[in-house]
Amino acid sequence: PSVQGSLNFDKASFALTPLGSQFYLDNQKLSVTGDGFVFNNFTIRDSASNELSLNGKIITNNFINYEFDLKVSARNFQLLNSTKQQNSVYYGRMNISSDLAITGTEVKPVVDGKVTVNDGTALTIVVPQPEPGVVTREGIVEFVDMSNPAADTLFRKYDSLNKTSVLGMDIALNIEVKKE
Repeated sequence: PSVQGSLNFDKASFALTPLGSQFYLDNQKLSVTGDGFVFNNFTIRDSASNELSLNGKIITNNFINYEFDLKVSARNFQLLNSTKQQNSVYYGRMNISSDLAITGTEVKPVVDGKVTVNDGTALTIVVPQPEPGVVTREGIVEFVDMSNPAADTLFRKYDSLNKTSVLGMDIALNIEVKKE
C-alpha cells in the first residue's frame, strides 16, 4: 500500500485494562510516510499530566515487517493504577521514569536503557505457590562449592536463570528501585 498523511489526536484518551490506567493524547500528531511511522515528540500523558514521550521512527515498506528506531522517555509517569479485582497477579500504583532506546525488528526487538521505579509506587505482585500457606525454611541459605561449580546442582539451577525459552528479544535494562 501507498500510505501518506498523519493521524491527529485531539483530546483523545485510551485505557489499558491490565494496567488500570487512563492515558491522554491531546494535540498529538503521528505522521505516516512511505517509510513508516514518524514520532516527533509524541507525548502521552497520565492522569496526573506526567509525560511519556516517543521520538523516532517505525520503519516499514509493507506494513507487515517493522524496524524500530525509537527513544522513549518519561518522568514520574503513572504506568499502573489497578486494583486486585482488575488484576489479581499484579496491582497497585506504579510511577516510573525511563530513558529507553528501542531498535531491532518486530521479530527481534532490542530494548536498552534504564527504568526507575519512583516514590509513590505501591505495587503488589502475587507469586503463586504450589501449596498456599505452606512455608519452609529449608534452603534459605545454601552454599555452593565455587572451586567446582559445575558439579554443584544448586549452581546449575541458578545458572539456568541466564537462559530463557523466550526467543527473539534482546533487553538490557538497568532497573532502579528507590528505597522509598
